Order: sequence, then structure tokens, then C-alpha cells
Amino acid sequence: LAGSAVGLAGAVLASVHEIRGEHPAARSSIALALLAAIGIGGFLWFLGRAADGGHTLSALLGARLGSITLLGLGVLVTRSSIAIPLQIPAVASIGLLDTTANGLFAIAIQHGYITVVSVLGSEYPVATVILAHTFLGERITRPQLVGVALALTGVGMVAAA
Repeated sequence: LAGSAVGLAGAVLASVHEIRGEHPAARSSIALALLAAIGIGGFLWFLGRAADGGHTLSALLGARLGSITLLGLGVLVTRSSIAIPLQIPAVASIGLLDTTANGLFAIAIQHGYITVVSVLGSEYPVATVILAHTFLGERITRPQLVGVALALTGVGMVAAA
């Protein structure tokens, strides 16, 4: 439990974005973050329910079809361009890795490892911070650095238990 708490605290700190003064996008950023949290939480809840009933594959397929449908509706409503990027293999690989991770999450739920998997799954902000720094040159703030260290410590504590 201590490892879970440390890891979760680290994930929260790694997600912190430093805004100084009055930032015009602060409200919309908070609203988008809440919407994303509701979406991800809902997806994982439904995935857990599907895994309990042995319908993991159909749930993942439904989630992908739902994502594509929502993306298409968003493009239509905003009249955005959906130009296909030249990096199709990279984008396809990311999609496959995401679907594989969700499938493994569902398998872990079926086998009773939800406490460990939920902590490890919540560590994705750490990977995002590290990848953004590595590939985009983004600066890692002091709270994010502490968060990464705490998250990795928490994962180590969970793994050692």
C-alpha cells in the first residue's frame, strides 16, 4: 500500500504543469483535463466490467470503433483536415501498443492483480514527461522531476512486495 501511495503521488506530481501568473488557457486546460480523466476512467471501468464477463476483445474493439466514430464526428463538426501523416507505421505502432496495454490490463483484472496493475497503469504521466523531454526537448520542472523519482520509487516498492 505504501508503494501504491508513493507511486500515485509521483504520477500526480509528474503531471503538474507550471503556470505563472494569469494564463488565458488555464480554464480550458482544466476542463480538458477533467474531460480526459472522466473518459479514461470510464473506459477503464467499462473494460473491467467487460473483462469480468469474459468479453475483453469485444470491449476493446468497441472502444476502438467508438474512438474512430468520435474522431470523425469531431472532424465534421470542426471542419478540420484529416490529412494522413507520413509516419503511418509509427502511428499504427502506437495504436497497437495502446490496444495491447489495454488488453493486458483486462487480463490482469481477470486474474486478480488489479491493485498492482492500477498503480503501474497510473504511471503513464511519467513516460509522457520523459518522452516529451527526450523527443521534443521540453523542460522537466522540479515538481515533475520529484514526481518521476517518487513514481519510480513507488513502482520499485510495489515490485519488491
